[in-house]
Amino acid sequence: MNSEQLNALKQLVYGVINSPTKKEAQSELKRLEHKIYSLNGEIRANQYNKLVETMNYSKQASAQSQDKEHWISIAKQSWTFFESLIKNDIED
Repeated sequence: MNSEQLNALKQLVYGVINSPTKKEAQSELKRLEHKIYSLNGEIRANQYNKLVETMNYSKQASAQSQDKEHWISIAKQSWTFFESLIKNDIED
């Protein structure tokens, strides 16, 4: 995965996280799911699992009206960890 692909994923994740409703997040969520599933086998298993976790937290954040900030925070933390795993590989 290169920096361009990582930035494209980040835009999708943050688009889902920041959607005011689950319905509004649906199109970006579908694109995110497709991109993530296409990465299976292309990135290491721990990176893939963290990315799936990030997607799930993002989905939860988009669906919540109560505790939305909590879920947004968790999704962003998960993304930051995933991003650090990928950047370590890019730098190597």
